[in-house]
Amino acid sequence: MGKGVASLFLVSTRRWLNWITDIARDRIITYQIIAIVAVYGVVFRTLGLGRSLWLDEVWEANAIIAPSLRIMFYHSSWLPTCPPLFLVLVRIMVEIFGLSNRVLRIIPSLMGLLSALAMVGLAARLLSKRFALLASAMFIFSPAATEFSRTLKQYSSELAVTTAILLLAIIYLEHATLRRFWMLTGMIVLGLLMAYSVAFLLPGIVLVVCFSPACSESSVAGWNGKHIKPFVRAFILATLSGGILIGEYLVFVWPNLADSSALRVIWATWTTTLNGTRGFARAFVFRGYDLIRYLPLPGRLLERMTLVGATVVLILLFGVVLAWRKYLRGNRIWLETQVICLLPCLLLVIADRFHWYPMVERTGLFLLPCIIMLVASSLQLTFDFIIESLRRDWLLPFRDVALVCVTLLVIWVGIHNSSLGPFEDVAGAVSFLR
Repeated sequence: MGKGVASLFLVSTRRWLNWITDIARDRIITYQIIAIVAVYGVVFRTLGLGRSLWLDEVWEANAIIAPSLRIMFYHSSWLPTCPPLFLVLVRIMVEIFGLSNRVLRIIPSLMGLLSALAMVGLAARLLSKRFALLASAMFIFSPAATEFSRTLKQYSSELAVTTAILLLAIIYLEHATLRRFWMLTGMIVLGLLMAYSVAFLLPGIVLVVCFSPACSESSVAGWNGKHIKPFVRAFILATLSGGILIGEYLVFVWPNLADSSALRVIWATWTTTLNGTRGFARAFVFRGYDLIRYLPLPGRLLERMTLVGATVVLILLFGVVLAWRKYLRGNRIWLETQVICLLPCLLLVIADRFHWYPMVERTGLFLLPCIIMLVASSLQLTFDFIIESLRRDWLLPFRDVALVCVTLLVIWVGIHNSSLGPFEDVAGAVSFLR
């Protein structure tokens, strides 16, 4: 009697699990999840553009509607700290469509949409289908990413530029041709004009380009008919991007720093308040954990700092080890991706600690695609290694079920933490002059 009940229970459990795995792996379910991610991604980045400007946005609005480009770039009264190309693009929108809150936010919203599209392409390029869907959902439903896509600040542009550079870097590393190298270089040069934060990506990309074997192209040759070697490509990339960065600093950043002490005071206040009296190691841990807060995770889970931090560190550690293992076997793309994504995170934390560049919620947002790709690639490497080592293909359906459940959780948290309607800060709203 007991054996019969146990046997019946096992059969029922197996049928129930098979039913769940069939639903989770059904294409219709996958397409429905993709549709939800796409629709909410667009809605979150376009709804509420006409709400009142808040104080930081008014600084940028005053610069954008200035009588001349010179006043737009240099005016101590409103601290024009945005990159030059971002200000020019918003100014063009105002010239075409007229002055309004909605028009002022067109460029940030477009950049938010472009960053989402670039992230989908990036995830699909490197990750398997289920992990790519999870990574895309984590990016699109990030509360900080959606909010700054509806804000007259440059942070959604930084996010779009970073994601596009990562996408082109992965495309280049897959097949390191000269044409793809110039595409990557051009995107970095353009990105520096849109986002100063691209500087944190440069060391990792230059390092990877230097050590990646170059591929020959019969139709595209370098100087004297010879193909440019990796070291020369890295030198060209570093020289061009470094020159643009130095030029921007001397022309746009330094004059504003010299003419106004307000920006220095604000940065000093941020870094002093955030770092306090913590030691270097403690501040490093806290800053690293702040990067995790960009992900759409439940609030109660984020409150458990030790558990979440230790779990993420363990996942990343496994990812680096397994990426190195694949590198030794001739598969370079995983380790190169880890380097490109991990190095800017470390550099930003170090820059914040030494008061070179303040790290707050908005200034670190450009690292969101790096964080997501680190976590997603490490998870995929770990799952693939476990299934391959155990040689149990029956674990694949359970992995898919787990990924679908986590993706749905991310979507639910993202919708719950994001406001669908326009928010009017009446007390803090500031009108601007034509």
